[in-house]
Amino acid sequence: LDHRRIADGFIVANTTVSDSWSAFTPKVGLEFKPTTDILLYASAGKGFKSGGFNARPLSDITEVTVYQPETIRTYELGAKTAWFDRRLVLNGAAYFSQYDDIQVTVNQTPRNFVANAAAGEIKGFEIEAVARPAPGWDVNLAVGHTKTKYTEVGQGLGPTQILPIKLSTKFVKSPEWTVNAGLQHRVELGELGSLTLRGDVSYFGKYYNDIANDEDLAQKAHSLVGARITWASTDEAWKIEAFGTNLTDEQVKVSGNASSGAFGLKEASYGPPMEWGVSLAHEF
Repeated sequence: LDHRRIADGFIVANTTVSDSWSAFTPKVGLEFKPTTDILLYASAGKGFKSGGFNARPLSDITEVTVYQPETIRTYELGAKTAWFDRRLVLNGAAYFSQYDDIQVTVNQTPRNFVANAAAGEIKGFEIEAVARPAPGWDVNLAVGHTKTKYTEVGQGLGPTQILPIKLSTKFVKSPEWTVNAGLQHRVELGELGSLTLRGDVSYFGKYYNDIANDEDLAQKAHSLVGARITWASTDEAWKIEAFGTNLTDEQVKVSGNASSGAFGLKEASYGPPMEWGVSLAHEF
């Protein structure tokens, strides 16, 4: 990285910063099928994200800093199963991941930088069920539980690049619980084709949008509701759909930034409000 800072029309510094990184990232897995409808598996692997440079100093050249690679070791156990002539599918998985040198982006306007937040871990499980209890009816349900925590906290990269986190800080955008459920019913209309009605609801636990866990930027637990009705011709060459999303018009923060000091600002971005639409499709 070659860097030059210009102040009042004069070049005040000319600095070259360089580094290189490499990693071996293996992955191994085992699968076992005790029956044709049951698959058991286990896996372990390592991941790597390259390091980099903070190349936009505000005060002086000491703010041109290097952050180190992020690595992860992850382990998973799971099962994929089918029951009652595949009218019921049940899948489950449990996982555990250990992070080292977690890269986090700190937005302290106008001083923004990336640094390593030491170490942390993620553990949790997922359960998924898809069922067809009767002809024309489909039901799906998925539940996820995730726990995140820092096991060590870094010191940042210098006097002006300090990490605003502590051991009790939660990871960004990591709700502890998520639930997704859907119900669908298809009605046959003979020569008039078919009509399919579907409803979905998704629940998300509270999560934080910034690494410092600012409560003003946090998104509280909420649910999103959607619905869809589809008419299809007998050969399914023609389809007409009417759909709606976020039917309860929830205001959901999807990102946020808080800056202390002279600027003293907090800003957030929101997801789409209630939306609806109609579509026409034809397959040749």
